Amino acid sequence: MWFDAFFIVFWLTFISGGAILVARHEFNQDRRETKDRIAEITRGLKRRGTPAE
Repeated sequence: MWFDAFFIVFWLTFISGGAILVARHEFNQDRRETKDRIAEITRGLKRRGTPAE
């Protein structure tokens, strides 16, 4: 009985930890892609020769 409870708690913790790691990875990936996209837009504007403000 105690083993079953321990087993359930262990797997729930394991799955929750994995979900947190996946969410963190996705968040970092999204932030990286956003920064890359902003840099790409900035390079395009500089190439086009927009007037300085």
